[in-house]
This record gives sequence, C-alpha cells and structure tokens, in this order.
Amino acid sequence: MCVVSSSNGLRATEKAMEFLKQGKDPLDAVIAGVNIVESDPNDRSVGYGGLPNEESVVELDSSVMHGPTHIGGAVASLRNIKNPSKVAKLVMERTDHALLVGKGALRFAKAHGFKEENLLTDRTREIWLRRKEMLSDRDFWFAPKPEKLEKNWNPISAPMEQSTVVP
Repeated sequence: MCVVSSSNGLRATEKAMEFLKQGKDPLDAVIAGVNIVESDPNDRSVGYGGLPNEESVVELDSSVMHGPTHIGGAVASLRNIKNPSKVAKLVMERTDHALLVGKGALRFAKAHGFKEENLLTDRTREIWLRRKEMLSDRDFWFAPKPEKLEKNWNPISAPMEQSTVVP
C-alpha cells in the first residue's frame, strides 16, 4: 500500500494509511485524509482558509475516482462548502454526472445536508486585501501606508503558518 501527497498533506497520508490498514475502502481513506487539509484554517491551498478568488470568495474544486469501480465524480467552483471532496464523492455515488459546477454544485451539496459557511479566515482576507492593493497602480485600490506594512512582506510568497488539525 502507498499513499502520496504534496508536502502539506503528510497528516492526510497518515490518516489515509491508517484507514487502509483497517481494511476500509481506498476512496474513503483518501477522503478522510484530504478532509484534514480541507478543514485546516492555516493551510491556504484548499478548503477553510484557502486563498480567495478575485471577489474574495473561496471557491473549491475536487474530483474523486473509485479505483475498483472505475467511476468518478467532481465539483468545481463550489463556494461556501468546507469539504468539497465529500461532495465530489456524492456526485459519483448519487448522480449520473461526472461534474457539477458553481451554483448547481452548491444546490446539490445543500440538498444533501452540507451547511454553507464562510471559508475566508482573517489571515486569508488580509492576504487578499494586500494583494489587491499592491497588484496595480491603475486601479482604485491603494496600498497601506509603508509604516503599516510588515517589512519585506509579499502577499504572493507569504509563508503558510504551521498547520493544525481542526475537528
């Protein structure tokens, strides 16, 4: 057995491997692991605390494929749902679609009991605002006064905080 992830998914691989060793379905194992990252407010790559779009909304994508049955499901541009991987699995299990997008994906998630919540954290809102303010000198967003900026702070390459697990 082998579970692979990017560097922010080490806890996810541990959880997935734990499930696999218990004989659980591989897809359920992977989703349980991914949910750790999706629920971590300090991980800005996905889920709660993920970096927002141009409108300051965290939009998420997820796709899953079940190896034994060769079927899959996906969601894209899903707003206000913390665990899009769970919704993607439901698309696979409960529809004849491969992909639900935007408002249709949100309606589907809500119909299946997922609760909408704001996924933007104070830190990601701050990063979004600073990026908007520093992006162009041809818009009406103004950068903060120099004395208000952290020294050498770059909104694009700002390091992620140490991740923590949030139940």
